[in-house]
Amino acid sequence: MKGGTTALTRGLRNHPDVFIAPGKEVHFFDEHYERGIDWYAEKFSLAAEDQVIGEATPRYMDDQAVAGRMVGALPKARFVAILRNPTDRAYSHYWHNRYRNRETKAFEEVIGDGCNTSEPYGYVEMGRYLDQLRYLERQVGAARILVVLNEDLRFDRAATLAKVWTYIGTDPDKGDPDQTLPKSLKGRLKQRRRDRRSQYPPLHPDTRKFLTSFYREEVAALESWLGRDLSAWRT
Repeated sequence: MKGGTTALTRGLRNHPDVFIAPGKEVHFFDEHYERGIDWYAEKFSLAAEDQVIGEATPRYMDDQAVAGRMVGALPKARFVAILRNPTDRAYSHYWHNRYRNRETKAFEEVIGDGCNTSEPYGYVEMGRYLDQLRYLERQVGAARILVVLNEDLRFDRAATLAKVWTYIGTDPDKGDPDQTLPKSLKGRLKQRRRDRRSQYPPLHPDTRKFLTSFYREEVAALESWLGRDLSAWRT
């Protein structure tokens, strides 16, 4: 959540052989599981027979029960995770809730010492990516998991989308890496609201220093697991 799933999903939709469920976030495996697999399948009823189908619900990643349901229902599915600097992700998540009137306390008051696992929105806890990824790896194996970084998509969009398109079994040359902006009035209004919400106050330097230190060992372990340089997240 708040890692870049919206931008990634928009990019994936720019491929003729990819069908993403309308609305992006289906929330079947976490909120609507009792409705049954037929309800879920209906979300993809408009897909062509030869299209790769998928959806993007961010909360699937941090709940092991949800991950277990996905693995059981979709034994051949491939999984793509997009990760963001956990300090930035936590702060963005906080403001996401502030704009929705779910949160009134100051960010520093909510996160405390970072170890409050009863904190209802999991601002800090959700940034502990490695345990989440390792659990999924134990269920499906490393070959069925692709991890990309938020920075990959922002700074090398075309190559990142090509990598994902290739991974899910489509021809990357048929995709258009240029982001398609909403054309409808409703879509444009939603985009403007998202743009405004991304302009929240900067994180206080002391708070950033605290969270960066809090995550440092975990990020180092993730760096080793991924084989990626995450030094920017540790400083």
